[in-house]
Amino acid sequence: MPTPATGDPFLAIECLIIGQNLVIFPRSTKRDAPLLVLAPKHFEPPLVMTKYPRAILCALLFGVGLVMPVFGQIVLIQTRYVAEEDVEEFIHRETTYWAEVANRAIIERRLVRWELWQIATGMDIDEGPNFFFINEYRRPTDVDLSEEIWDYTRVFPDVKESDIETQSLSKIVDRVYLYSQVHLIKTQPKILRVNYARASDLGRYLELENTIWHEFVKERMESNQTNVVSWDLMRVMSPAGEDRPYNALTIDGFDKLSDALQTSYGENPNYPDLDQFREVHVKGATKIYTLVKAVRLP
Repeated sequence: MPTPATGDPFLAIECLIIGQNLVIFPRSTKRDAPLLVLAPKHFEPPLVMTKYPRAILCALLFGVGLVMPVFGQIVLIQTRYVAEEDVEEFIHRETTYWAEVANRAIIERRLVRWELWQIATGMDIDEGPNFFFINEYRRPTDVDLSEEIWDYTRVFPDVKESDIETQSLSKIVDRVYLYSQVHLIKTQPKILRVNYARASDLGRYLELENTIWHEFVKERMESNQTNVVSWDLMRVMSPAGEDRPYNALTIDGFDKLSDALQTSYGENPNYPDLDQFREVHVKGATKIYTLVKAVRLP
């Protein structure tokens, strides 16, 4: 969440929670590195007050704690189908070349994260979409910079496009822009469980997720009482229309496939009342993916 632009040079910063760290960037000058990275141990009152006065504002804005929430990012989710005979080359090109292109965009503060996931469970696993991309933009206007962000020649000037492109190896099935309501992360997940929802009252559903389930999961994560290591709440921005199969989704992150198949919230958890959820939404498909590669700010 950017701080207001004023004449005060200390206000000309942007604050972002990455994992458990508070990362502070300059707003007006493009740099290849953040100004400051603060780990949780730095948020002791004497240190913050005497050495990092502007960090007080950032910490208050983001509610610094063991589990860090990030709000208000635009996320592009893309699913692709890759034939079995092309999977190895597809993964090689994406992880060798395009992950590095994404990493440059992250360093330049155009992207927050780039992730590639491969399907682990599904009813149409042989013919349906089997790869899942997450591209999270730093600012809403960065979605207009796709040509610059994905200009591979800035990273690999001597590589031919025919040697790194993956369009010929895959078919894009879905391309959906979402607004990230909440992104909780304790550690980088290795497994994702993506839950698609069709809400009859989208505003009410998002409010319930944010105020009830979000708070429950966050407390369980902070107290080490669950095997969930990340949680996302997103609403669909585009495509719109009554015929879209879902208008929101939640994503649970885990370390192991067994955790995704049998989620635990600790002994005798005080579950919130979920009856209100059933009144405003219907759960759609749930799919599980395994991590191929993730790139985000350190």
